[in-house]
Amino acid sequence: MALPRSPITLKNQRCSLQTEEYNTLKDNDIVYIVDDNSSMRWVDRKSGIVPWTQTRDSSASLTSICAEWGDQGQAIRAIFDGRSPVGTANMASTLLRLVQRYFGDFIYGQTKALNIVVISDRAFSEELANTVAWTVQQQEVFKVPEEHLGIQFVQVGA
Repeated sequence: MALPRSPITLKNQRCSLQTEEYNTLKDNDIVYIVDDNSSMRWVDRKSGIVPWTQTRDSSASLTSICAEWGDQGQAIRAIFDGRSPVGTANMASTLLRLVQRYFGDFIYGQTKALNIVVISDRAFSEELANTVAWTVQQQEVFKVPEEHLGIQFVQVGA
């Protein structure tokens, strides 16, 4: 299986919203792992939704909410517009590499918190669930505080 070419990474988020919930994002790195397999190209007959386009637009909106760096929403659009979903993707392997790197670099009190957003149009696999379980175990081994590593799963499409 081919791996997604690269996650979309937004480093050093600075949030412009003043609410306490959003203000915590300024201390986090956010990494988007976007499924770029060929199934993201399909078009729903009833709604006309194309997961790839929907993911592009919602990712651009999300980044513009929390990033004070001008046209980053447009940069996200350009990343999506510059590629097409093809082949297959192993989301579990991509997530595993990312969290392994985070644990390898983790220094208590110095490493920023990491939020990972995994976006796909497919149901998430047992392999991905096993990767999350392993991540939780490693979080305890490396004594990474619970609030320092978050993984969110977003399923797009109709």
